[in-house]
Amino acid sequence: MGRPRVIVASLDEKVAAALVASLNPARYRVEQAHDLNEALLRAKLLLAHAVVLHVAGKARGLGQYVRDARAHDIAIIVAAAPGDTSTLERELGPIALAWPTGIHEIKRAVALGVEAATAAREANRGDDDEDMDAGGWDAGVANAAVNPRQRVLVLVRDREVANVIAAVFESQAGVGCDVVVTGAEALVRAGDGYACLLADPELLMSSAQGPMVAATLGKCGVPMIPLAVPRGMDLGGAGQVAWAAVPQLRQSLRAHRG
Repeated sequence: MGRPRVIVASLDEKVAAALVASLNPARYRVEQAHDLNEALLRAKLLLAHAVVLHVAGKARGLGQYVRDARAHDIAIIVAAAPGDTSTLERELGPIALAWPTGIHEIKRAVALGVEAATAAREANRGDDDEDMDAGGWDAGVANAAVNPRQRVLVLVRDREVANVIAAVFESQAGVGCDVVVTGAEALVRAGDGYACLLADPELLMSSAQGPMVAATLGKCGVPMIPLAVPRGMDLGGAGQVAWAAVPQLRQSLRAHRG
């Protein structure tokens, strides 16, 4: 399954760097966001297990933020100045911990939060398996549309945007995704037995290797699904592009299995 993903968010770059450094990179895949909204969006799109927020004073909308994250089985840990924790605890409960004096408590809270999120997702997955055994729409999608061993190739010029798109495809279509950001990389991987190429057409056409990529995949009968990914797209836009392409990807996977 790989390392659990933990998102760290703070408007203070030094605090964010210290929080990231405090979490063991061999145990967690730690990433940094710059504000609460970006942290939650990243966590939902990338299926993060936990979010560590550093807040100064009483952050507006923090309670709703926490409830939204918990609804997606994402653990929340709030790091605040010691003088602010008692106020936050009354609103949020024991997830509010002192920074930097409570660093060991924060690290322990992350470990417990990741464990709880993992258990909740496994329980939900068990419920989904029961639904599939009983038949129904989810079972139809899983059994008719998705082969867990199928892999697809994502070609987008920005690697961070590509990773978000790939995370959505993996979670919603049950496929494995490999990411490339240049035509040259795509050409190297073109013969690796992919079920589909999902690519930015502008990038593919402007690349010197683009025609060779298309020809190689065409000979193998691998379809291409275009992704409209303009330069400078943010992560929210990347998620929307991926969600919009999921139905077409599922249809392509069904045809590929045919």
